[in-house]
Amino acid sequence: MIEHPTQSEINAIAHFVEAVRELRHSPFFIEEHRSLRIEMRKGKIKGVFPDPNIQSRILIPFRRVWQQREVCYYQKVINILKKYIPAIRGVFDVLAPDARRTSIMQIQMPNSTNTPLLPSDIIDIWLNTHYMHVGKAPNCGRFTREYFDLLNNQIGPVFFEFYFLSAVQEFSCWFFNIQTYAESFLTTLTEYGLKPSFLFGSAEQDKNIERWTPGFTPKRKTTPTKKVWRLRRRNHYDGFNNFLDLIGVSNTATANHLHTCDSFDKFVEHCDVVLKNTNEIGLTEQTNYTRIQGCFDNHPTVMQNLRCRKGVIAKQKNGTLVWSEEYVPVLRDQYIEFRNAFNAKPFK
Repeated sequence: MIEHPTQSEINAIAHFVEAVRELRHSPFFIEEHRSLRIEMRKGKIKGVFPDPNIQSRILIPFRRVWQQREVCYYQKVINILKKYIPAIRGVFDVLAPDARRTSIMQIQMPNSTNTPLLPSDIIDIWLNTHYMHVGKAPNCGRFTREYFDLLNNQIGPVFFEFYFLSAVQEFSCWFFNIQTYAESFLTTLTEYGLKPSFLFGSAEQDKNIERWTPGFTPKRKTTPTKKVWRLRRRNHYDGFNNFLDLIGVSNTATANHLHTCDSFDKFVEHCDVVLKNTNEIGLTEQTNYTRIQGCFDNHPTVMQNLRCRKGVIAKQKNGTLVWSEEYVPVLRDQYIEFRNAFNAKPFK
């Protein structure tokens, strides 16, 4: 590093990292609790969105890195990182959501106006006329509350809110990428004796402070059955989750076996399941099976082994389970990862 950043630049990056850490830990991004989709129910379009309290929890840290007047406005942070790390300039220029000029309202909204709206426009409309402010002021702002109402009426409340939350999600994931470079940059600065002028990380909750409201705050205790329920909804464990569906083992029974079985083979034995290996499961013989499932290594395992294992399991009409290729070896590794996450303290 030839040129050192100023203290204000260091502080801006540190404030950004703190805000994005809070953003990342929001329930909005807990995989098994995600609820952001549009469904068709009885011929009517329905939106399934996060609880209002969860939306508020994500928007507070999001706004700190979104508003241009904030010290840790994300574009300011990007410019600082590009200034001192020239090698990553192309990454920021190409991958930013608005750099792709995505007009999601125009492309995906057949009943919208012809005016192209970028994801950033949608976020600004909602934040500045609905959540954080009441609309355009004489000396600042672009959108009025009347414009919000106009779009809400033309597009429809379901689609309008869905694309707002989707845009927040898209930019948040972009902030997570920036966070990786920002934290690495702060670590490098310590080698030169440079650090934020404030107590970095102090915004995180003190362990001696308990925040709890009777009748409102959910019970914090996570039961073993609830742990299994949450883990089964994570894409990381798709193979093992599908296997549990196939053999019909409940979450409670799975939790009990996880306590005592330190391997997939022991787990299968405790479930009174017999798995038979076969050279091949041909799709042409599908009439002999009631269900066929495949599995493959998750991304971290692929990167570690530099190859992707896969396999197939099938349930025959007589109830026999047969597997081929590397199905069981893949499940053995997923089971260990699943069990480690189940026993982790604290559970995440």
